[in-house]
Amino acid sequence: MPNLELTPEQRLRFTWDWTFLNPAIRVPVDDDARISDMDGWLETKNNFLFLEAKHVGNKVFNHPSQFVPKGQLIALSRLARQPRTTVLIIYGHAPNSVFGWFDLTNRIHYAGKYSTDLVNYIYEWFSKHNRWGKNGN
Repeated sequence: MPNLELTPEQRLRFTWDWTFLNPAIRVPVDDDARISDMDGWLETKNNFLFLEAKHVGNKVFNHPSQFVPKGQLIALSRLARQPRTTVLIIYGHAPNSVFGWFDLTNRIHYAGKYSTDLVNYIYEWFSKHNRWGKNGN
């Protein structure tokens, strides 16, 4: 069963456009603060994994600033510094062809990695955090 029980056409039709909230953000003219979304996230035993995916084709990058908007990268980097939180920026070809990712929390670049490598990475992350330990809640 897919994670989202919608066809690709339905997902487009039911995807929220947060532009209508822009007037609610009272910021200076030179600030581009905007409501954004997260492409995927998982919580297990008070540990969080956030996934931001960028459709960039078959390219491999040296740094997320090459394809992630500055404000979004700042926000994701700040999120990555929160306790018990892992933030990945995945790049490749949508809907699921991975060419690499950046682990912002651990400051590791996984270049030339593929979808199966990401599955293994998340399997290891989930296995590590899905146990009741002394800090598990």
